[in-house]
Amino acid sequence: MIAGTTAGWIFKESFNTWGNGNHIIMIVIEYIMKFAPIGVVCFMANITESIANDILTGLAKMLAAQYTAYATLVLAVFPFILAVYSKK
Repeated sequence: MIAGTTAGWIFKESFNTWGNGNHIIMIVIEYIMKFAPIGVVCFMANITESIANDILTGLAKMLAAQYTAYATLVLAVFPFILAVYSKK
């Protein structure tokens, strides 16, 4: 009878210890999740700063090419198509 009571007490105390440990781990994870967005923003800022010149130069070239193509369509191709198909 005493051995069963002692084993039950040990099991109960160890279960409480694991439950408390689980609670502590959940609190730590909660804090980590609260600060994770700040860490992600800082990481992205660091990456962007280190390769910003290459990326911005590429984007500027792409925009220049697109606007040149749009201007060519509006100023050369569309008037040519109108001139060809509007003649009777």
